[in-house]
Amino acid sequence: QIDEQGVVREFYQDPPLRIGLDYLVSAWADEDAEQQELLGAAMRAMLSMPVLEGEALEGDAFDPETRIPVRPIEDLSVEFLMSLWRGFGEHLRPAVGYSCLLRLESAGRSEDLRRVEGRRVAVDVF
Repeated sequence: QIDEQGVVREFYQDPPLRIGLDYLVSAWADEDAEQQELLGAAMRAMLSMPVLEGEALEGDAFDPETRIPVRPIEDLSVEFLMSLWRGFGEHLRPAVGYSCLLRLESAGRSEDLRRVEGRRVAVDVF
């Protein structure tokens, strides 16, 4: 990093944290057709914004340059969905999965490091 005076400042920074997130989007309504319409509207919204960035991201964890690609999960099996809904005590509902990979920069860093500027070797004779 170079400061305002043009001096190179070196430090150790903890490595970034990579987090893979999977989301399941579903719609709940009294009528099956209404569920399908709601899920379709949610899918259209996700398709219109395949990368989350800028004002779509809130919180201190995101830099202004942060971009998070969001992609549909294509291998979401019916067996998985049935097992999931059964765990909630519900029958199978329409749902679609999305996945994204985040890279969060660590705030943990050391004090400024100093490079070796010279060496001096001394030998004592006994």
